[in-house]
Formats: sequence, C-alpha cells, structure tokens
Amino acid sequence: MACIADSENLVLVNDRWTEKLGWSASELRARPFLYFVHPDDVASTEGAVSQLLEGADLVEFQNRYRAADGSWHELEWNACLDPELGLFVASARDVTRANREKAEHKRQARVFESVAELQASFIERGLSREWWQTAISRLIEITGSEFGFIGRTMMDEERKPYLLMLAVTNIAWNDWSHEVFDEYLEKGLDFRNLDNLFGYTILTGREVLSNDPSSDPRSRGLPEGHPQLESFAGIPLSTENGPVGMIALANRPEGFDRQVIDEIEPIISMLTSSVATSLAEEHADQAEHEVERLEKRLDGLNQSRKTRKVLTDVAERVIDQAELSHALDVIRESVSETDPTILTKLYLVGEEREHRMVEFDDGAELDPADRDSFLRSSCVALTEGRVNFSQPGLELGGCKHVSPSDYATFCVPLVAAQEEFGLLTATVPSLLSLKTDHRELLAELQEKLEVLAGPLAQVASRERLVARTLKDFLTKLPNRAAFDQLGARLMSRDLDQCGAFGVLLFDLDSFKKINDTYGHKFGDVALVEVGAAVKGTLRGEDTVARVGGDEFAVVVMSCDARKLEAIAERIAAAARTVDLDLDFRPSVSVGAVLVDDPRLDWAQVVEAADAAMYEAKRNGGDRVVTKRVMESLEL
Repeated sequence: MACIADSENLVLVNDRWTEKLGWSASELRARPFLYFVHPDDVASTEGAVSQLLEGADLVEFQNRYRAADGSWHELEWNACLDPELGLFVASARDVTRANREKAEHKRQARVFESVAELQASFIERGLSREWWQTAISRLIEITGSEFGFIGRTMMDEERKPYLLMLAVTNIAWNDWSHEVFDEYLEKGLDFRNLDNLFGYTILTGREVLSNDPSSDPRSRGLPEGHPQLESFAGIPLSTENGPVGMIALANRPEGFDRQVIDEIEPIISMLTSSVATSLAEEHADQAEHEVERLEKRLDGLNQSRKTRKVLTDVAERVIDQAELSHALDVIRESVSETDPTILTKLYLVGEEREHRMVEFDDGAELDPADRDSFLRSSCVALTEGRVNFSQPGLELGGCKHVSPSDYATFCVPLVAAQEEFGLLTATVPSLLSLKTDHRELLAELQEKLEVLAGPLAQVASRERLVARTLKDFLTKLPNRAAFDQLGARLMSRDLDQCGAFGVLLFDLDSFKKINDTYGHKFGDVALVEVGAAVKGTLRGEDTVARVGGDEFAVVVMSCDARKLEAIAERIAAAARTVDLDLDFRPSVSVGAVLVDDPRLDWAQVVEAADAAMYEAKRNGGDRVVTKRVMESLEL
C-alpha cells in the first residue's frame, strides 16, 4: 500500500488501499488522514509526522487504520519527507494478521508458563488458598479481564447446588467489596443465590459469554455496591457427570468470544483436575472415616483380637493403593487365605452408564468384547443394595447373572459417597459351599467381603475422578491435561535410549463456518467424527487428544522425519473422509514437529507444533507442515 500525503490529507493512493480497507481513493482523499487513525494512535502518528518535519530521513511506526466496514487494520509504516515537493511519501503494510498471531503465540506461551508454575506449586505445597489465588490472577492477566473468581459446586442439605469460592479477585474499592473480600479471607465465601449469570453456568453446566450483561435475559441485576459488569464469561469446570465448579471473568475491554476461552483451555483443564483432586482428597478423608467405622464395626463382632487386627490392616492396605487393580490384588490375596480356590472378580458400571456391569480389566488387556458383562437389573445385590448369596439349586433369591453351575457366588455392591461404582463377586466351589462344616468359613468370607467392599469403592471413586479429569467430555478422547501429562513423561525420558517422537497439532479449517452456518450441534458432531477418524488411523501406542476448541494433538511414538510426515498426511486424509451430510467436507491444517533434541522442554515442543500448524493455515489450510522443533521456532 503506497501513498503520498501533505500535512493533513492523502493526495495519492494506489489500488491496494481499496483492496485492503474498502475505501475508494476519493473517500480516502476527502478527509484528513487522522480521521482514519484509531483515537489511541493519533498522538503517536502525529509524533511520527513531527519527526519527519524536524529532519528525520525515515520514520517507521505502527497505527490502526479504520476500514470501510468499521474494523481496524494494523498498519506498519515506512515514511519519508520529500523536501522539494513538501510531501510525505509512505508505504504501509497490513500486519493485522501477523500481529494477531504473534499476540496469540505470546498468550499461549504465557498460558503454558502459568500451567507449569501451578503444577510446580502444587507438587511443592499442594492445593491452598494461595494456589487458587495465583490461578485466578494468571487468568485475569492473560485474558486482560478486570476481576473474576473460581468456585466449586457444592450441595446443601436439601441437595440444592451453591457455589463455594476457591479464589476471588481483590476488587475492594468500596464498603461492599471490602466486606466481601474480608469475609472470604476470614472464613471463606459461598453464593447461594443462583438466579444470575454465573448461576446459569452452575445450574446448566453451559458456558456464558455475555458482552452486554445489563440486557442479558439470564442476568437478574447486581448486589448494591457491586462493580458494573461490562462483559462476562462463565466457564464451567465439567466432568462427564456435570459441572464441578466454574471460572468467572469480567470486564475484558474487548469482550469475550470463543477464541479467548480456547486460548486458556490448558488452564481450564488444570483447574478442572484440581477441583477433582480436591474432591478426591475429601474422599480420602471419607476413606479414613470408613476405616474408623470398620474398626468400630469389627469391635462389635464376635471375633478374636488377632482376626480383627488383620482385617483392619487389610482394609487400610486397600485404601492406600493408588490403582484399582492393586487394591483388587490385596482383596484377592486376603480372600485366598480363606480358601485358595475362591475366584474374586470386579465389575464396574459401563463407561456410558448404560445399566450394564462390565468386568474390570486388571492388566490382562482384554478386548472389551471379550469381557464378561451383564445387565445391572439381573443382580439382586445391586437392585436391593445389599450383599446377596446365590447358591446352586436355589433359584429363588439368586442373581440371574450367576451361571447355574455347581458354584455359589457372593455379590457385594460397591458404593461411595452415594454413588454406585461396581460389584465385587466371589465365586466359591460347591464342595465348600455345601459342606456344613464350612459354614463358618462362608460366614467369615461374607464378612470379609462386606468389610473390604467399602475401601475398594473409595479407591474406585478416586480412580474415576482422575480418569474424568483427563478425558474430554465431548469426544471421549484424552484432554489437554492428559496430553500435557504424557508430554511431561516423554520429556523426562532419555531420548538416546527411547528414540525420537513426534508431536502434531491440527485444527479444523472450516469449524467456524460449520458453527455459524449449521449451528453448534453440527460443530460438536464434526469434532467427534474427526477425532474418531484420526484415532482410527493411528497405531496403538500413539495418542490423539482434544486440547481445546477445534484443536487436536497427536503424539507419535518411536518415529523419524519420514514416518512423522506419513502419519501427518494420513491424519489430513482421514479428516477429508468425514461425511457430515453438508455441502462440503471438513479439512484440517496439520503442524508436526520431530522431537529429537534432549535440551528441549515441553512448552517449546508445543509452541513449535503450533507455529507449524499456523504456517499450514497461512498457506491455505488442508495441508501438512512438518519441521524439527528449533526450525519451527525460528519461523
């Protein structure tokens, strides 16, 4: 874009001005050029003109220029003064997109820095009020919001939800806000009136992006003294079972949109995991109470002191296990002491909670189709909430899922915090179950199963919470937190011994078009279908995750540059096969980097893959760009 101007007006412009800004040449000449300059940039533009008038040979500067459609374009100028003509000669380059991408990369780097900071702080000191305050401070800083809070969903005695504050911005500039913040510091703070914007997020689990809160029908006004809301974002912290909390951000000068939320997705995922961790810690406390309850219960039993101590120790060992499979091993070991022929199994509620119980895969890596399963309604123990004993030859009172063979089976439901997790079964040889002199052993076995089922349910509860925080609720793929955890593990390995690996980022080129034209439901379908199509092209050791919005990530194990490029091309081809019954098929832009340098850190790897992906988008989309990490970072 070239032009000639006097001290007030443009006097000559080339055709590129019309192409870029939409104004005709006559419109550009008709008004002073400062009319087109953003008010905040007028002073700096006048300063550049003054430098030229004072004798500067060349002045470089940037400002924002108004386009005919009302938008602002960021222009990078090179200008000089022709002393003979007394006119300014200048060229301008539209750097709007480049500046936006730089700002996005900068914000993304700050997001990853914040995630790393919060992770390190959590490892060192655990969750604390200071930790949550740091989290909300980073969100305020990155988004440019004025204030906000992080809250956790709680239930009162009547099972009505309310919001418990984990972190609140200190906006104490009047008596009302002073009182609110002081109350939070002194004894915590909760909000029980949910007939408002943030209450809408808690009650529905839906995101709220409102850039005119005063006229938003979901808003019911503000408490007296509350600062005015100019814009608001309510972001649910959600697992498969619904919201566990929320983030609220307010008064971002540019307002809130989908892109802002997508950029902070890694922090959102971490905070979701952290709220779940908080829940898990409470469950651990419940587990300790469970042990105390068991001890009291055993004290009342007519057992020897030695037996009581042994069973209490086993219950504590079960609760102490980090993994469900290990907890089950402890129970099996204890049950085998009663009789080594007893077969103990664990069944869990199906992933889709479709009223089926599915045999737990405790390391055998069974294909889901090969695992034993049955309808929940066929188990008396589950439907009636009690231990049930199915004895051969006595169909009355038996569980229908128990095979009519010469075996007897105990069924014990696993329940923690009023949530059903599964079923523990112990199948006993008929010789043992039918001999009268073994009735005491059967009674001992039943008591043992009843006592140990509670701790096992606590472990199942903890494991489910962790699994939920690492899975994207829409696509059922791993989420950003899971992707970053995998990355941290890989970066801690010895690359010389384990070999190089690849990281790919891709997003849908047409996602905004799908959402704007056909609605968000079609957009959700596109995400699910593309994610599934890409997963189907990968090897078992590779991982695809949804890391935010329409962006996905893939980790490819044990690969070189040639293999990485081949897999990247397969991913792009897989996306093109998705048929959404629209007038076009989705496509993706893929950025892939080979990680073969042990000096790198995970943030550099992700930044490099992101830069490669944006290069693919700049080149028209529906294509692949592969690079080594340092090569990509030099873009």
